[in-house]
Amino acid sequence: MEIYDNSRAQELIENRTVQGICVADGGYAQTQYIYTPHSNPITNEQKRYNYAHIRTRNVVERVNELLKNRFRCLSRKLGTATTTSNLDFDQNESRFQSETVDAEVFVDGGNGFNIRNSFINRQFN
Repeated sequence: MEIYDNSRAQELIENRTVQGICVADGGYAQTQYIYTPHSNPITNEQKRYNYAHIRTRNVVERVNELLKNRFRCLSRKLGTATTTSNLDFDQNESRFQSETVDAEVFVDGGNGFNIRNSFINRQFN
């Protein structure tokens, strides 16, 4: 969670500059912007959600592995100070805006379980 909490992606998503959600594993907390698998799917809708969630995460994980194999430096720790390694995302912001996902995120008072179930009911019924 620390990586997301300190990322530009968090700022762009939570400020609604980029519309969408993040798909994460069960190590993350379910929030308004981070969607995790259902830990105990019972209904068909919950099972379909988990299936779609797993398939989506698998694609991302395969892409990450391909990138790490192609660019070996991604598999190592950063060899320079982070203060001198930051990119200027402001000049690339239009690139992020063109890659938005049209996803409606349901605000539910911060209760992750209800947020995920509302999403499942809207998208998988």
